Amino acid sequence: MRFGIPVFRHPGRAFVCMVSAAAVQVCSPDVTIDRKPWWDSDGDTISTAVEIESHNRQRYGFDTTRFDFNPSIASGTRSNGFLIRGLNLPDTGFGYIHDPGTDFKDSDDWGTLALINTVEQAGREFRRKPCQTLYADPDHLPRQQTLDMSLDGGQYFYPHDEHQNGLDVDVRYMRTNGEGQLDLADPTQAPYFDLTGTLELMSCFLQTGRIFRIIYDSARTGIGNPPGTNYLVDDPSGQHSNHMHVSIFDPDGPNN
Repeated sequence: MRFGIPVFRHPGRAFVCMVSAAAVQVCSPDVTIDRKPWWDSDGDTISTAVEIESHNRQRYGFDTTRFDFNPSIASGTRSNGFLIRGLNLPDTGFGYIHDPGTDFKDSDDWGTLALINTVEQAGREFRRKPCQTLYADPDHLPRQQTLDMSLDGGQYFYPHDEHQNGLDVDVRYMRTNGEGQLDLADPTQAPYFDLTGTLELMSCFLQTGRIFRIIYDSARTGIGNPPGTNYLVDDPSGQHSNHMHVSIFDPDGPNN
């Protein structure tokens, strides 16, 4: 499935950024049948890293040598729901790192298998070209930085309106000088915003085929929605000046 390219807004005109169709093609579409890639030793679509994560292994008895079934269910809605038998995202993985911020370790990084797979897949794709050519040191590429997902069991997660049933994750915008916090509302931090890297990360999320929408700050990032699409949603309130909110489709349908 092909997606359009986010557009960079320039006063008086709009044009596609240097992240072009060639960059989007790098991010491979989601696959239905897993053929035992290097990151999933038993081919059950639950990565080896997720299976050996201590919470997941103890709760569900995952075995990296056999096919394990997905236990997770997104119940209710994003803004009024539960996460049934959720999975914990490993703190670090290939191409991503989770920052709990002020939350306790492993308290804010729970989700459905579909959300966990989305974070991992986007991280893997982001480590490939063209990102290897976007940064000065290809051996030390910055990683996708995830923030809040859902609580263990879901339900209300202060201060979010959503994030209740394992279908949402906050992700930092990319920096030009490594990893860490980046608030585009702060004039001392905004100059370090990496537009090209952020566009490429968005593309890698979109090409997983699971993305329902990405909420972000259009004015501060300069990224516009491609004509005829609606998967990028602008939030002019300023609440997304330091991250984008990535939401996936409910993998088991809305009626549970």
